[in-house]
Amino acid sequence: RTSNRDYYKMIYADPIFSNEQASDFEKQYFQNSDESEIQVIKKVGKKIAEDFSKEFPYVLKNSPKILTVIGGGHNGADALAFLCELLKNYSLDISILAPEKNKIRKNTLNILQEISDFKSVKIVSEFPAEECFDIAVEGIAGMSYHAPMREDMAEKINRLNSLDCRVKISIDIPAGLSDTSENAPKFSADITYATGIAKKCLFEQENKKYVGRIRYVDVDFFKQNKAKTRTYIVKPSAINVLRKLRPSNSDKRSFGKLFVISGSEKYAGAAMLNAKTAIRAGVGFVISCVPENLKASFCTSEPSVIWHSCAVDEQGSLALENFTEINAQLQNSANALLCGSGLTTSRESIALLKEIIKANKSLTLVLDADAIQKEVLELLLTHNAPGVITPHEGEFLRIASDCSNEQLLATAKKYNCTILLKSNITRICDGEEIIFSTRGSPALARAGSGDILCALVASILANKNFSANNKNLPLTSAMLACDWLGRTAEIVSASYTENCLATSTLIDYLHKPISQ
Repeated sequence: RTSNRDYYKMIYADPIFSNEQASDFEKQYFQNSDESEIQVIKKVGKKIAEDFSKEFPYVLKNSPKILTVIGGGHNGADALAFLCELLKNYSLDISILAPEKNKIRKNTLNILQEISDFKSVKIVSEFPAEECFDIAVEGIAGMSYHAPMREDMAEKINRLNSLDCRVKISIDIPAGLSDTSENAPKFSADITYATGIAKKCLFEQENKKYVGRIRYVDVDFFKQNKAKTRTYIVKPSAINVLRKLRPSNSDKRSFGKLFVISGSEKYAGAAMLNAKTAIRAGVGFVISCVPENLKASFCTSEPSVIWHSCAVDEQGSLALENFTEINAQLQNSANALLCGSGLTTSRESIALLKEIIKANKSLTLVLDADAIQKEVLELLLTHNAPGVITPHEGEFLRIASDCSNEQLLATAKKYNCTILLKSNITRICDGEEIIFSTRGSPALARAGSGDILCALVASILANKNFSANNKNLPLTSAMLACDWLGRTAEIVSASYTENCLATSTLIDYLHKPISQ
């Protein structure tokens, strides 16, 4: 029988391995599989090409100049297979720096010969004199690399790092990274496509500056064999569960009721971002508590939300006197409660929040921003329903001594909750395992992105149609929300660039990852 934990991993996440573990796994896989290495290499190339062309279509316009530097192994084959797929749809000017043929593995040599047939491809024996390219693709060495580094490899890495490029891509692992530290050059990528198995070294703190954005290329290595580890990565296919049709025999009550306690006169926008996101994320009802002087304008801005007016304290924050009325509504069939975004740390607002949590021990909770306080989280120890908290690293340091994996595991266990720790690589933890979510872009480095994310988590948790069949709801809701927002940011960036957009723009594009 499949346990609940194994079930969610089969559907939503794949393990992260060390280079040595990954190498052993691949050997065993090909010994027991009907699929050949060349078939997997071509599958990898196709998936990287599809992903890159969706996320960076503007980089592929106007016959971009591409420099590709490969080694003799299958890491180089993956890079060449990627370019072969791009050449089917785009006009590209490609230069390939490859080793001598007698130093290249058979599969890599076959794909090198295949790509050589394109007229726009040049095979070169040394770095081109010009040092300005649109794209650089590095496929020098993957998980098979072991220190010490050869002088010629170090020179290639240094030359690649000095190139003036719009985008630098690494295949599998940036050259020079390994399971052990080494004082040698490392390729600095803008994007790393983790092929087949996501490798542990990509997620080490000291390697963040080399790996850039991580994009996991799933080739179904774990379809039949779900190996166990303590760290996982969200699968690209996880979001498919949100693409399913709604049951025809349903109404608004079928999709749950989300109650939101957020915002203040000072941070009114947080409440609006929460509510607008939630009502678009599939939940049946959204009821949002806001300062009474904001209700009229908020109703005009988003009439789909039920706006509940609340008294405020002298600071413009939600007052404790609202407890009786809010609590009565919560006990009238609410499915989840989202609190904290823009709430402020006013004594009255925190007291209101604590009383509400104590009075509703069976209500699923999502706590964000100002709600992430030790005195609030201690109430989760006696809570009877799932609790998810969504801090960024600064907020996490209120409740933990540092942001390490060890502290993340310990803190989730201490407060009996699931933690979604936001960063450029987001970590989701329930005290037992850590799941990494890597989709998204620096377009999310804006005030308000977290308000959208926590609302997505809460909406998925509140949605009865989703939660009824889910065997590990807090973890999967957090994973899906991260993946959803990350993919939305990528789509918006492709249209607006990463600089020229407002956080609220993301809400209008939430449908895009679901409709693809």
